[in-house]
Amino acid sequence: MPGLGAAIEEEGLVTPVDWTAQGHAAGTPFAVAHTFPQTGPFRPRNLVRGTANAVLAGCGTTPGRRRADRPDLREAGGGEDHRPPYRSPPRPERRLRMTVRELDAAAVHDPALRAAYARCRTLNARHGRTYFLATRLLPVDRRPAVHALYGFARHADDIVDDLDSTASPGERARALLALEDQLESGLRRSGAVTEPVILALSDTVRRYGIDHRHFTDFLASMRSDLTVGGYASYEELGRYMHGSAAVIGLQMLPVLGTVGPREEAAPHAAALGVAFQLTNFLRDVGEDLDRGRLYLPAELLAAHGVDRERFEWSRRTGARDTRITDVLRAAAAHNRAVYRDALPGIAMLAPVSRPCIRTAFVLYSGILDAIEADGYAVLHRRSVVPRRRRAVVALDGLVRAVAARRAHRRAPGTVADPRPARPGDRPVQKGRYEPRARAPWPHPAAAAAGARPGTGRRRRGGRRNRC
Repeated sequence: MPGLGAAIEEEGLVTPVDWTAQGHAAGTPFAVAHTFPQTGPFRPRNLVRGTANAVLAGCGTTPGRRRADRPDLREAGGGEDHRPPYRSPPRPERRLRMTVRELDAAAVHDPALRAAYARCRTLNARHGRTYFLATRLLPVDRRPAVHALYGFARHADDIVDDLDSTASPGERARALLALEDQLESGLRRSGAVTEPVILALSDTVRRYGIDHRHFTDFLASMRSDLTVGGYASYEELGRYMHGSAAVIGLQMLPVLGTVGPREEAAPHAAALGVAFQLTNFLRDVGEDLDRGRLYLPAELLAAHGVDRERFEWSRRTGARDTRITDVLRAAAAHNRAVYRDALPGIAMLAPVSRPCIRTAFVLYSGILDAIEADGYAVLHRRSVVPRRRRAVVALDGLVRAVAARRAHRRAPGTVADPRPARPGDRPVQKGRYEPRARAPWPHPAAAAAGARPGTGRRRRGGRRNRC
């Protein structure tokens, strides 16, 4: 369309992944089956013919044409035939409409808590695209807890790292201290909590019995980001990552559940948190340099004959150096070794949680493949997993999640369930609960009379009752 560029007043770039994440955050009912052209304004009829990648968002007819039987509203200024677009009336629960199912399943009924969890879910959808996608594969009653854990980590990270903020280091330190005071009040119930993220986090910690020390260690690492700009060795970096990454895996473990003692899965969960952060460090090395930090140890740089100044030169000028590429390649190899250490832990998780973590594992480790495919050009551009690959992995995770949930329903109580006990649950063993009976499991009165579960007969023309 000639002259299209000159007529644009506002420009915006959106990818299918961003569009889906924004839709989840706003409450749009996306599903795995939906494709990008099937979502709202991106249907084929709205594509601008002859102009690549141009879309007339909201257009309902062929661009540039008007049906002969309709008045030209631009010239007529409206009219009796014109019906203004329908706008649903504002509702207090509008923002929560897509979280209702999750919050109801998690037995979160307090309005303030529901709003707090919704805020955390929005943070997850907006900033943690891979993490949010994987979280959707968890049982619905466990998702709010994961959103709360991510929301807290994201909120603290934004205080420290938000490049758009004009806050000074001192102001960031005070904001982080205020967050820590709110956290202590929320965990100990010793004062009023006004921060929604802390309100949701405190509720999650109480529900799942998460160790408070994990959050203390996390905030200690966040404080160090305000003053520390680099690390001499992997050992020194590892002490930082214990608080910034390993504890994230340990926080998640009570929510995910395990098939054996939690202590056996803990080292692998911590390793997975470290592996994810090492991938972030490698992918975001250019952005971190802009913040005045470099998470590649000085000993690694020295082993390949470069220093931090050389990295800054490459970032500033856009020039490449083979020695920098060698450093990044070595860092990726170290990262892959940590992934291998973490891999056995997936089988130790509750079966219904494995598809979520496996999907996150595959997608995050796939970032390393994308970095390699880009020639380790992370100082100059951000490497991402291709959309098709993300879709394939997500679909595989969905199939695995559905199969795991069906198997779990057929054999309730066989795996330690981290879900908090509810009224009507019957204790099976210490620390384990059998969910309330549901079809085809008989009513307690029928069970007392000698009925056995799963003995319902198939009706003619119908299917056997299922859980």
